[in-house]
Amino acid sequence: MNVSVNIVSFLEVDEIGQTLKVVLEMTRTWFDARLTLLHLQKNSNLNYLWEKNYKRIWYPKILFENIDPSKSHNDRLLLYTVFRDLNITPRVRNPGTTNGTNEFRGSEHKIVRTQEYTYFWRCVYDMKWFPFDRQTCNMRMSMPRHYLDFVRLNPEKIEYNRENKDELTEYSVDKILFCSLESGTKLVFEVTLVRPLISSILTIYIPTLLLLVISLVAQVFADDFPDMVVQVHLTVLLVLASFFIGISQSILATSYVKWIDVWMIFTMVVPFLEVVLLAIRHLAVRHLDHLEQKGEPTNRKEAWIKGVDEKTMQPDFQMNSSQQCGISWLAGFCQVLGNKVLPLVCLVAILVYWMLGIALPSPDSNLLDDNVSNCTLPL
Repeated sequence: MNVSVNIVSFLEVDEIGQTLKVVLEMTRTWFDARLTLLHLQKNSNLNYLWEKNYKRIWYPKILFENIDPSKSHNDRLLLYTVFRDLNITPRVRNPGTTNGTNEFRGSEHKIVRTQEYTYFWRCVYDMKWFPFDRQTCNMRMSMPRHYLDFVRLNPEKIEYNRENKDELTEYSVDKILFCSLESGTKLVFEVTLVRPLISSILTIYIPTLLLLVISLVAQVFADDFPDMVVQVHLTVLLVLASFFIGISQSILATSYVKWIDVWMIFTMVVPFLEVVLLAIRHLAVRHLDHLEQKGEPTNRKEAWIKGVDEKTMQPDFQMNSSQQCGISWLAGFCQVLGNKVLPLVCLVAILVYWMLGIALPSPDSNLLDDNVSNCTLPL
């Protein structure tokens, strides 16, 4: 039996409910040698079967394996058609009489059953690489067991209007496969969805990046207005935390860390480190001022001017001198970290983040079954 699928529309992606709502039109084509058909016309559009007729014939049932039974579905537009093979001459019953009728064998003229289905298919969405993620959903079909000995499923073709690939609000359709599994006893069509980055760039990355730049640029005024700089860092940190909470509530909650979480934590760590470095510098400067206010000699020349015995003051002199050098070095080191090293580290981290986000999440297919025998792509 040949099976064709026309994907009418992808209606809804429910990441929380883990479903994908799809409208598809399925066409099944088969031959039945037990049937004798009468009055077939050359135009197949005139060979429709009425309900009282198609209910009397056998048709190959297809079971949808991974639909969500808790949600409503809709089956409509059922149509049976017989396609006459014009190369085959029909037999004539009662030739030469007014009751003469053309007879057609069911083994020579195919029966076509077409119906439209609207179902919620179960799909597990992997959000680890959000918003660089690519989602792959499978729709699996099979036959009843008592068909397995005499019916085989062949994926004839799959159709999808590429003009509708952007019909979903958060995703776009990237790739579609229609394959047979387990020697033709099952069918699966697989759709790969990609998330356009432009929305996330405009609503997440550009605002947070601007806040990060403001936090780094504020370091220029750290020597003259340290209080103002600290307030800027704390404000940026508060705004980024509010961003993080809002983003976490708007997407699927998971037990694993998502790629957007890495970005938000990184942007919050930077102003936090700036505040810590400013605090260390401030403590170091205050300690140096405290040593100077004690009035003790901090070098040999000052001890000689004050008339202090050099041998007596040598231990204190060595201690104060070493403390002063160590504290001065610590203050300078913190300044270099905050003004030069940290911006450079941020630039490298941003480049690495985007390169990994674009390069790594690329699972093109989730069909890991070794018994995939035949696949077709959309026309």
